[in-house]
Amino acid sequence: ERVLGVQSYVLPTVVTGEAGVGKSAFLVAWSRRFEQRHAIDFFFKQYAALHSEGGCWAAIIKAILDGMKKAFGLRKDVPNETRVLPGALSLWCNNLGSLSA
Repeated sequence: ERVLGVQSYVLPTVVTGEAGVGKSAFLVAWSRRFEQRHAIDFFFKQYAALHSEGGCWAAIIKAILDGMKKAFGLRKDVPNETRVLPGALSLWCNNLGSLSA
């Protein structure tokens, strides 16, 4: 409970630890509490282990872009080319500001 209430700023968060210590369970509880306390339009959660295929940086960026596409009803396709993914993420994030204006 003490740890769940520590973060009061809306910033990227990384949780690390040995396998089986409860990182995913902690993140589920933390994310529920954080979403209740903060008005956020898009809250992306990635629970894949970094040593697995799902933890590959390209897979994570694709998952973020897919989530953004669904959450905001975007028509743009998620790029398949790994080399353009970082730029696409930056561009999509910058363009989201104009959607709410």
